Amino acid sequence: MIRNLQSFFLIKRVLLYFLVITIFLHFLKASFIQYYYVLFFVVILSCLLIAYEIIFMKKKFTFKEYPIILYFFLSFILVALISLVYKERWEQSNFDLFRSYGRLLIAPTMCILLYFLAQSKNDLKNILYLYVLLFLLAVLSIVLQNFIGHLMIFGKDIYGLSNDNLPRYGIIGYSSIIGSVNSYGVSYYTAVLIIFFMFYIKPSLKALLISMIFIGAILTTSKASFLNILIVLSVMSIFYKKTNIKSVIIYILVIMSIAIAIFEPLKIGTLSLYINTSGHELVTGMKNEDYVNIFQRAFHRLIYDFDSELTPIAAYFNSSKDYILGLGVFGGGSVFVKNNLATYHNSYLDIYMMGGIYFISIVIITFIFCIKRLYNYYIFENDKVALVLLISNIIFFFNMCFYNGALFHPIISFPFWISVVYICKKKHLN
Repeated sequence: MIRNLQSFFLIKRVLLYFLVITIFLHFLKASFIQYYYVLFFVVILSCLLIAYEIIFMKKKFTFKEYPIILYFFLSFILVALISLVYKERWEQSNFDLFRSYGRLLIAPTMCILLYFLAQSKNDLKNILYLYVLLFLLAVLSIVLQNFIGHLMIFGKDIYGLSNDNLPRYGIIGYSSIIGSVNSYGVSYYTAVLIIFFMFYIKPSLKALLISMIFIGAILTTSKASFLNILIVLSVMSIFYKKTNIKSVIIYILVIMSIAIAIFEPLKIGTLSLYINTSGHELVTGMKNEDYVNIFQRAFHRLIYDFDSELTPIAAYFNSSKDYILGLGVFGGGSVFVKNNLATYHNSYLDIYMMGGIYFISIVIITFIFCIKRLYNYYIFENDKVALVLLISNIIFFFNMCFYNGALFHPIISFPFWISVVYICKKKHLN
């Protein structure tokens, strides 16, 4: 009996890591349709294993302690139902609706499966370490493309080209194993914080790993990447008085300075991003003709996609019911629906457009709940995992103001979903 249980838990753990690795290889969906088959197989296998544990092993799982989490998951079902009702209104085929459902539900499904499959705190720590490895490999893929050119395995996304096919920020930003350059730019900070707070290695090595991820951020030529570097460094400075942390920050500044000095694409990218973000033209000719002050751009993106002349998605509202219930997946723009390119470039507004008052309300309440829980875990238990997730979520919630579809992207929203798992399972983890 004991041997059978050990075998079962081993299978469960293997399936956990297989699921995580499959999710982390999300970029393959752009080039290989087979990815969806593998993902579907892993999800079905996980569901069967969980069903076996509940039915035959009498394992009990409950959300009674945190009903807000249950209501949060149910809100995704509400959006799916609204989408089904409005299917004809938006002229979606069955295939298009099914694909939209996949994009809507992949992240919450990942969260639920991780909740059932994770057996210990070490499982969750190992998943965080795999997340770091993912970004280190992403850096290598970006640097490699700067030498040999774009690799189509990472998709067709090349960022930073102007209308005349010239780099807008001095260099071309390449997609990577994270996905698009924007995906890297609004998510890498979690990997940095994991290294900074959870890696017990020499300060110089810790600084080297963090610097590598920062280099990848600059090479994407994403302004979000550049600004998030400043945010992360500011967070690090809060802990500056601790001896080891002081050494790490100093090493990072030294390594980054050397790298910028000797690696020409990095030097050009750093200068161009600084100039086109701050407006301070250190080098003549590097500021784009269409430069707009970063604060003005951010304000516009809070209310509408500043960079295009697309129809504001709110123009599709034609009754009070739409304002209350939303438009379903169509409200999420091109993240979910090919024939709707309109977006606010603001995840909160897109969430409201999709599921109305209930969806945006329950999302914000859940965010606040998670922040409060993680804060308490860190303050009262000195929990480093909670600290990493707390800071990551705060930065993630901020980035959602300027990036559409963030909550539904399993890599970008990873710190939030793993936080939900951590909070719900913390008392049961050994």
